Amino acid sequence: MASASFHYEIEHIADDRAAIVLSGVLEGASLPGLGEEVRRLLCDLLWGSGVVVDLTAVAQCDPAACCTLARIQRRIKARGCRTAWLARRARLRGVAWWIVHAAEDPRAMPVTERCSAEQWLLTDERRFDYLGALTHGALQRAERVLARRRNRR
Repeated sequence: MASASFHYEIEHIADDRAAIVLSGVLEGASLPGLGEEVRRLLCDLLWGSGVVVDLTAVAQCDPAACCTLARIQRRIKARGCRTAWLARRARLRGVAWWIVHAAEDPRAMPVTERCSAEQWLLTDERRFDYLGALTHGALQRAERVLARRRNRR
């Protein structure tokens, strides 16, 4: 573990699943010990496994810590793993979006619920295709609702 303001836990969920649970204030470029622990984790996981990075207990994340997390995401990408960045608060969802875009990893996705994380890890789609399908489905549902309203008039 690291300094008083930053903590992490690495959980092996299965041979092909793991969770990195971060908490506290993420400051500075180092995030002591995390990079080495993630390196060990990736050596233990099967190629193409799924990783959930849980930010729900993070109080704050500064820009230098974001850059460190983006480097970690690039390592995860290089190992062929899918990643779900679990963040419920809007500010941390923004951090998660920045990280996956900075890492240029289409197999990484910010999510707001654990069940959404598991669903993302089980799919083979890339983020843009997945979001496109979700958006298209929502648009079709909205069009059906509007058509029903027009027919009632």
